[in-house]
Amino acid sequence: MRRLLRQMHGAVLLDAAGEVVRPALIWCDQRTEKQSRELSEKFGTDRLIQLTSNPPLTNFTLTKLLWVRENEPEIWSRVRTSCCPRTMCAFS
Repeated sequence: MRRLLRQMHGAVLLDAAGEVVRPALIWCDQRTEKQSRELSEKFGTDRLIQLTSNPPLTNFTLTKLLWVRENEPEIWSRVRTSCCPRTMCAFS
């Protein structure tokens, strides 16, 4: 079966057995504003753009990982890897 999925930015969090540990945080989820701001304050927006070609945005995976680490520590302790939603769908 061929699947088409354009969902890129987001975080599917997996445990050591490759099982999903929480519902995915997808690109349109904006709860990571605090984490985006903290990245800019810590590293500087210009430096982050120089390193990654992007400013820290709420729709990118890094800010979602930081949000889970800060707000759901019991879930974060189980996370061993992450992937984008489109990758998860491709392999499931």
